Amino acid sequence: MIANGIQEVYYIQRIEESLANSIGVPKLKSGPHIIRDDRGWRQDEKSIEYIWVILVDRHFVGRGGLITAKFNEHTFRGRSHPEELVQGVFSIGADHLIQEFYQEKADRHADQVIDCFQLDLFNANKGIRLDGVSYRIHIMSNNIDTVVCVANPVTQHWRKWEAEIQKLATKLAANSGSRELIKLFN
Repeated sequence: MIANGIQEVYYIQRIEESLANSIGVPKLKSGPHIIRDDRGWRQDEKSIEYIWVILVDRHFVGRGGLITAKFNEHTFRGRSHPEELVQGVFSIGADHLIQEFYQEKADRHADQVIDCFQLDLFNANKGIRLDGVSYRIHIMSNNIDTVVCVANPVTQHWRKWEAEIQKLATKLAANSGSRELIKLFN
């Protein structure tokens, strides 16, 4: 998808580290996150219920992705963090780094991508993988950390999921005002 073998792991780690920084946590994972300052002192704490990251490779168009993180209500040293759903869209450059990133808070009960995640994991596409679109889906939740890669999905459930991804990406890209993001997700 993005590269092969060890390089792919390295590039994905760099992308996910950048995404973690962009949403204000030290690492992409569910559960508690300790936020430290530059001296290593504990400054804050956040709690995440789940995160999903979808890397999208649109052949001849570009690469980018979406991220959603559902933060739990949490209080640390009198600092209150409300329950919130943060959704973002980003582009990936030729150097495998995030070029542009845009995020916004959404209605915490409006994660349509998760609501329609009933995918046929064995029949996404029986054809050959050529040009088109491929997805790398990384889901992190309590006791779940899984990656699913799919190219050119064609079944009913995958098409419904793909339509929700496209709808969310298009909305976020338009809200960002970024030509690069709009081009990538339209």
